[in-house]
Amino acid sequence: MKFLHLADLHLGKRVNGFSMLEDQAHILRQILAILDDEQPDGVLIAGDVYDKSVPSVEAVGLLDGFLTELRARGVPVLLISGNHDSPERLAFGGRVMDSCGIHISPVYDGALAPVTLQDAFGPVHVWLLPFVKPAHVRRWFPDADIESYTDAVAEAVAHMDIDTAARNVLVTHQFVTGGTRSGLRRLTTWRSATCTARSTSGARRSAMPARRSNTRFPRQGSTNPSPS
Repeated sequence: MKFLHLADLHLGKRVNGFSMLEDQAHILRQILAILDDEQPDGVLIAGDVYDKSVPSVEAVGLLDGFLTELRARGVPVLLISGNHDSPERLAFGGRVMDSCGIHISPVYDGALAPVTLQDAFGPVHVWLLPFVKPAHVRRWFPDADIESYTDAVAEAVAHMDIDTAARNVLVTHQFVTGGTRSGLRRLTTWRSATCTARSTSGARRSAMPARRSNTRFPRQGSTNPSPS
């Protein structure tokens, strides 16, 4: 199964008071062009969708346009919140969007259910684990020994009802150390990583596709607001 893996979009980011929205809109158009060429089975967006927990109206409009374009192409979208996002705000309307093929991780409540996709080889279970702190996980498992981010993720994963005979993908956005080599790929510290049961990928990277597209997004308001 082929996935287009994105992370750390940081929509609405400002650098030295300068809005990056125009550049970000251009990059999202490039991503759509790559998607049209590659025809993946799903799009994974692994956290830090926005740059702030309370994003600007313009940033929300940019994401809305991007998700609308993805939906028009009929490709499943699997999206989680990162440490820059508000999980509550990002998950708003998530249960409604599920029926449209846009799957957004809910606020972590100690239980996760996979989104199951199908290909010629059978099911693939995609687990959406949003960014969690040790305190978030301790709330649901007070008897567990959770002192670090690594402990928190390990405890969360331990409570997933994983079918180890099937193909599983974990989409998460965490600070985690340790692990073992799978023999397929090098394992490093996870940061906005997408991991499978048989292979893992690690280091943080930004998606900077290499060409333009004429795709347009619906806009809400100015794309270059004054500095806040």
